[in-house]
Amino acid sequence: MDHGHARRVHAAHVRVRGAAGRAVTALAPETLLAGLLASVRITALLAVAPVFGHLAVPIRIRAGLALAVAIALLPALPAPALASRPEPLAAVGAVVGEIATGAALGFAARLVFDAVGLLGGIFSAQGGLGAATVVDPASGAPSTAPSMLFDAIAVLIWFAIDGHHALLRAAAFSFESLAPGGGGPGGAPMLAIARLGADLFALATRLAAPVLVAMGIANLGLGVLGRALPEMNLMMVQIPAHVLFGFALVLAGATPLGEALAQALAAWGTRAAAAVLGGS
Repeated sequence: MDHGHARRVHAAHVRVRGAAGRAVTALAPETLLAGLLASVRITALLAVAPVFGHLAVPIRIRAGLALAVAIALLPALPAPALASRPEPLAAVGAVVGEIATGAALGFAARLVFDAVGLLGGIFSAQGGLGAATVVDPASGAPSTAPSMLFDAIAVLIWFAIDGHHALLRAAAFSFESLAPGGGGPGGAPMLAIARLGADLFALATRLAAPVLVAMGIANLGLGVLGRALPEMNLMMVQIPAHVLFGFALVLAGATPLGEALAQALAAWGTRAAAAVLGGS
């Protein structure tokens, strides 16, 4: 209606305000503060969480997703643990606490994928593929082809069992245990995360146990064959035999390995949330 005067400055009583502006100004300062702190926590979570923290995911996508989740949680967020107009030092401490909480939750959830990568490293070393290294796009560090294969399988299983939804639900439940601005996780959650870090080696060993046993038997058979046929060049046979036997193990054990990975991923998500939020 004021198209003819669009470039002029109007008086306050004739200015048109959008619905979005009225909605934002109608929110209480405590609600806005809780939403900002929640977006900081979720951004830190997505920065280190599995899949979401992949280097191939643009920062804008992560930031937009964090903002969308924070807006969706806004009606259910508890009151922040600091005043609506906090002191600068208190505000900085609250932001640091939110970053620590989100990063701890994402790091605990990511440890199981590190266990899967360790499983791939064990398989590569035992299957004769340890020397064939490539650059892992997820971390930018050298890795082996079996490690990247197992990582991709773990990501697909993680999506199939709704691991991404469970991670976002854990982020939502974290605000019930730690209100926005309530500080970072204490000593007990940090010790629980350290125990998870130790358990990842046990998990990788359990997943790799069938491969280790089968490769041990194969090495024993090659040793017996070398003693029975001294004229055979065992070094020319050992590496191709290891590679072929390793791929045969992967094909034969694809279903049991997938089921074991699904159980490990589902159980680890629950343990990670309990470790960060409950310290157990």
